Parts: sequence; structure tokens; C-alpha cells
Amino acid sequence: MSFWATRRKFLYSLIFVIPAIIGVGIAIAVILHEDPTCTDGVQNGDEAGIDCGGSCPLLCLSQVSPPIVHWARAFKVAPGIYDAVAFLENPNTIAAVREILYNIKIYDSQNILIAEKFGKTFLLPSEQFAVFEGRIETGAREPRRVFFEIVGTPLWIPFNPDSIPRLNIINETISNADSAPRLRAALVNKNIFEIRNIEINALIYDANGNAIGASATDVPIIHANEEVNLTFTWPEPFPGTPTRIDIIPRVNVFSINVPS
Repeated sequence: MSFWATRRKFLYSLIFVIPAIIGVGIAIAVILHEDPTCTDGVQNGDEAGIDCGGSCPLLCLSQVSPPIVHWARAFKVAPGIYDAVAFLENPNTIAAVREILYNIKIYDSQNILIAEKFGKTFLLPSEQFAVFEGRIETGAREPRRVFFEIVGTPLWIPFNPDSIPRLNIINETISNADSAPRLRAALVNKNIFEIRNIEINALIYDANGNAIGASATDVPIIHANEEVNLTFTWPEPFPGTPTRIDIIPRVNVFSINVPS
């Protein structure tokens, strides 16, 4: 066979072999290729970070601001029994957390830890609210400082604040402030649907803006266009003159409370 015949045969072979090789390569690439996902541990697609931002269900920590703890205090209920309250704010206007874990520590004047409570709550956009842990036993030691800290890293999600049902508080009045204070108010549901499992915190402030009293209650259900009376009581007078009342109802929209 001549040189040119061999070369021609080789070129003819390439015409069939090269497309076959390309086809196999494409098939392997298709099999091995994975579309970007929000759980692959890689920043890809439209993500703003690793598995967060863009079309992912979670926001990146760089896209949100951490919750603000304005204050944390202990309020005496009886000898050796205190309520611990922290007042928080979510500064993010369109970000929420389904569940956030926290730790409350109470110290005495000698910086000795005398009580500790763990709990969980949720965060809704732009809300200011109180975390209330009631009837904490401290023994013979008197609380002097209370610390509130978030445990772990919250998982932030985009959230439309317009989907939060609004509840109103009306007719707040305090009686017996110099003996056994009693706060009365009414919770009003102007929505066209019932709301369940509402937690309500009441905070009392003096003229300097210091919290001098706190209490909490729950409302199992409030029907559409219904008004529910609320009562908060304290066994002893406030350590100051009450000048402002702040009653805060909270609805956990991440549980089955309201229609979707």
C-alpha cells in the first residue's frame, strides 16, 4: 500500500473517530455535570455567598444585621424568685429567623452565676420585643446583673413583613400602683381570620425610661373582629413611678397560627 493510500485511510478513520470521541466526552460531561444548588457547599449560580443569597432560601450573614439587645434585667416576684426579661430588636426590615436559641445568665454582686435559663424564640422583621423567663429561683442570692446571649448562628430567611397579622392594644390602665399594681388592657383582632397562640409581654417604664416592671401572659385564640381583655398583676409596688406602658403581642407566623 502506498504512502498516500495509507494517509488517506487514516484521514477517513479520523472522520469517524473524532466525532465519536467528542460525543463520548459530551456524554460524560452531561453525566458528571451538576446544576448549582443551595446545598453543595460552593458559591455558584446567583448566590451571594456559599449556599446563601440569590435564589437560595437562606440569606447570607453579610446581608443582615445581628439582633440588638437593648437591655436585660431581673424583676423580683417573691423572695428568691425573679423574672428575667431582655428587650431585643431585629433591625432587618425584610429578614426573619424561624427559631433562635438564647441563654440568660443571672449574676450576683460578687459576679457569681446564680441562675441560668435556655430558651428559644423567633424573629420577625423590624420588631422590638421582650423575651420573658418567669419565676427563676435564685436562692438566698440577689441578682445584680443579667446577660442575654444568642446561642449559635441564626438562619436568616427573606420575609415579607406585610404577611404578619396585626393586633392592637387599647385601653391600658394601671391601678393600685402603690400597693399591688394591676394593669388592664384589651387585645383587638381586626383581621378577618382568627389567630392562635399569642404571647403578650407587658413592660412598665419610669420617667427616665427605665423598666421597673414586667409581666407576661398568653392568649390561646382570638377570633376575627374580637376583643379580649388582658390583666397583669404584681405582688409588690413598682420601684418607681410608672409613666409609660408597653404591651407587646407576638404571633409566631412560622407555626400553624394563621391562614397562609
